[in-house]
Amino acid sequence: MSEVDLVVVGAGSSGLIATYTWLKFSPDSNVIIFESDTELGGAWSRNRVYPTLTTQTPVGMLEYSCFPMEQPEKTFYGLFSGEHSCEYLEAFALSMKFSGKSLKERVRFSSLVTKAQRREGMWEVHTVDGLQARCRKLIVATGATSIPHLPELLNQPQPVPVVHSRDLARNAEFLSSDEVQHVVVIGGSKSSFDAVYMLIQAGKSVSWIIRPGGHGPGLLAAPEGAGPFRNSNEILSLRLISKTSPCVFEPGDRWVRFFHRWRLGRWISNAIWSHVDSQWKGPAKYDRSQNMSKLKPDRSAFWGSDNVGVRNTVDLWDTVAKAKIYRDEVVRINEKSAVLSSGEMLDCDAVVACTGWDLSYPMFSKEDALALGLPMSVRDVPPENVEKWNSLAAESPVPVHCSQIQSLRAVAYLTNELKLPPVERRREEVASRIAWRRRRYLSDGHVIIFDQIPYQSMLVRDLGLKDSRKGGGWREILRPYYPKDYSGLMEEYLMSRSVKR
Repeated sequence: MSEVDLVVVGAGSSGLIATYTWLKFSPDSNVIIFESDTELGGAWSRNRVYPTLTTQTPVGMLEYSCFPMEQPEKTFYGLFSGEHSCEYLEAFALSMKFSGKSLKERVRFSSLVTKAQRREGMWEVHTVDGLQARCRKLIVATGATSIPHLPELLNQPQPVPVVHSRDLARNAEFLSSDEVQHVVVIGGSKSSFDAVYMLIQAGKSVSWIIRPGGHGPGLLAAPEGAGPFRNSNEILSLRLISKTSPCVFEPGDRWVRFFHRWRLGRWISNAIWSHVDSQWKGPAKYDRSQNMSKLKPDRSAFWGSDNVGVRNTVDLWDTVAKAKIYRDEVVRINEKSAVLSSGEMLDCDAVVACTGWDLSYPMFSKEDALALGLPMSVRDVPPENVEKWNSLAAESPVPVHCSQIQSLRAVAYLTNELKLPPVERRREEVASRIAWRRRRYLSDGHVIIFDQIPYQSMLVRDLGLKDSRKGGGWREILRPYYPKDYSGLMEEYLMSRSVKR
């Protein structure tokens, strides 16, 4: 069993930047990245990108501050093809070298980690292909979209092929073939919109099933900007917008007090969110038909949860409107048909399941998962912990897209430079933040949508660095945040570290 300084699990965008950050601290370290796929990039790998897949984040916002992205040939309000994002991550992994070795050269592909066990102060990591490594430090960067979740019905053999949205690219040729004419798509998240769009573009007949319970159909933000803002992502990246959303990630200031305690401020805040809601929902024209009305979101924009996305193609609404939409559930799948709870039978040559993700970490034992505070079922929690965590355990946090700052904070912790508060205080903070998320995003407990800037600021403050990156004053409130605003953050931290020493 080889011994290394660090093992990183996952070669997606988070795993790559975590490795880069560690090597900036310690360039001569022996680092291995275990990747279960045959390509790097995670959700943007070549095995997961299909021709119609488009980003929901514009140019300049889906990049590392240390490696600017080249301008894509075609954009839609700054949004661009998944292929370009894939090429960007590949270029990053090849370009970043330490001690003569690139990030890509450190990746062990087709190496799914099956077990990570703590023993005698070291982590022992085992992979499905027989590779083993011992390390003192371990970073798990598998992301929130690695392990598909399938409902019980679809998790057992069926007479027709079942494809999870993760595997659309791998099955694109099959789904586009003459063998498949009728496809049943299950789920209402943004990935279901992408799947339906792809299938209808391929000339297939689509029956789209969104269960009556749950979060309902996804809410898609309009990509257009307003005034000086080029797109809606720029608007949502304003501190001003985050101030109108109740948030526990940063101390209250005069803006927070104005928007949440003053009658005039609350009126303005409500007016802003009402305008956002109408701007996002208007282009869909849900009232164009009874069929299309079934896609109308159950919640307003303010209460949007993990089913919020962005309309990332000009013809998305007109295209998905061609699907036959049902607010129902599939209860049985027969040869060439799917049966709904209402008894209606639908033609079905294949099923595409856009049914979310399993957020557990099966590589860890139950004991280690509990000790590390990882997501686990309440039934696996020891009795003495159930009362404390019963309402919270299943709702695990999912990181927002600020992996560069998260990586810096993680490496600072792993190198014993970030001091943690006492255990009881940490438990209180975790409980209060999850409780806030459950109320802010209506019981989800594991997502943040409109609070990315305050969250990033909290991480920066934890590092003892300045979180205001726009120069102060009105610019701090009215200018959108980009990754480039955090350029030099790592150097700032390294300099502050040397000063302390």
